[in-house]
Amino acid sequence: MNIPPRRVAIVAALLVSAVILVAFSLPRGSVNPPKPIVYESYETDLLATGRHAVCGNNVSSNCQTIGYDLDVGDLDADGTVEFVAVGESLVGSPGVGQAVTLWHYAEASAEFRLVAEGWNNTAPEGGYSFEAYAVALGDVDGDGALEIVVGGRGTRGGDVAYLSVWRWDGAANLTREAHTTWSFGIETYLKDIAISDFDADGEPEVLAISVVDPFQVGIGEVTLWNYSAGMLRREGRFTIEDTQGPVHLYGVAAVPVAPAPRALVAAGGALLLLNVTGAAMQVVADETSDTNESFTTLSRVAVSGDGFRALAGGTEGDPPLITVREVLLNATDLSLGNRSQLAFASSPGWDRITGVALSGDGQIAAVTGLASNLTVDHTVVLQLMSFGPSGLSPYALNEFVTTLPGSTEVRTLVNGVVFAEVSSARSGPEVLTVGRFWPQLEIRLWSSTR
Repeated sequence: MNIPPRRVAIVAALLVSAVILVAFSLPRGSVNPPKPIVYESYETDLLATGRHAVCGNNVSSNCQTIGYDLDVGDLDADGTVEFVAVGESLVGSPGVGQAVTLWHYAEASAEFRLVAEGWNNTAPEGGYSFEAYAVALGDVDGDGALEIVVGGRGTRGGDVAYLSVWRWDGAANLTREAHTTWSFGIETYLKDIAISDFDADGEPEVLAISVVDPFQVGIGEVTLWNYSAGMLRREGRFTIEDTQGPVHLYGVAAVPVAPAPRALVAAGGALLLLNVTGAAMQVVADETSDTNESFTTLSRVAVSGDGFRALAGGTEGDPPLITVREVLLNATDLSLGNRSQLAFASSPGWDRITGVALSGDGQIAAVTGLASNLTVDHTVVLQLMSFGPSGLSPYALNEFVTTLPGSTEVRTLVNGVVFAEVSSARSGPEVLTVGRFWPQLEIRLWSSTR
């Protein structure tokens, strides 16, 4: 890849411009929040921003939404992609609810427009509040249209994992049409989901990864779900245990190989390749980079469109380093092997990785996270990388952070990142991030080239 000369623009200003606030939407009945101070240093173009707080029926000023994950797909098959971002909304009483937002991108005006929103903090059995950590789009019921599958954690004394299926009507309505919760006796946190036809039966399934009692027992859990006739049904369950300590099971991605897709799971210091066929799940490859798992957590994974390049990000070693690993899949024996690895010092420097993504052709990688002592303390970062003869090569770093006047508290977060073909006028894919610009969920569209 030919990388153009470095271009840096640094801005430190009060956010008062109506142009910047074109996508800013205040919750109903709320007061104007304090105007934050914005620090920015971009090496690729920020193309568009969308912000919104999902408040349900709440009309007070106590309404905040944090975005955790996003996905892209043509939900109504009209040739225009939709962007779905999910998270949690704190709306005072009755509490935390799962927030689902659906957006369109208007290329002519370079802006995101909110099309529909959904909010729900109840389960059929009642009494829960919810946080949405993961979203994936797929035709999970075989009707020819994409559904929105959301997963996360519900709280009612203890914690339960949950899956929800939402449907968009093509207009302004999102409806939750199925919902299930589960727990195996102790707290269960759902961390990520993937959709693919894992058992090669012609219909996609939902694969969910969870952590059971992550701070004590630490059992990693993989569950396979079928959705039909408005019901979610569990078809299989696989557990990953470690007698030495908790299993950090946080990321999953489908690997499109024949005869049936596999699942690549980040489990502690290992990457596991799972063969998933209903109730029979088995590990077919195990790539471990560090035998001392007390200091190793691979938190996010991504897979290229051809299935033969993967990216993993997390914390490794003692003292811990923030690392990004390129992993290649051997098509003959389905073995996994490291090709290259980058490490960033965790203090000062990167604090943690919150998301990783690969472009469809596997040629560009994007990593999001938090870092210290760059522009200001605890900067939000988007790092872009290419793949050369020697492996990963960083070529662009975007830094941005917001704080309130008189405060050092960071009000910006980025928790997820994906690639998408958004603009017909640009060569190469764009990068989408989701997080928070206090007090709203925020999505950002970036160029992947300088």
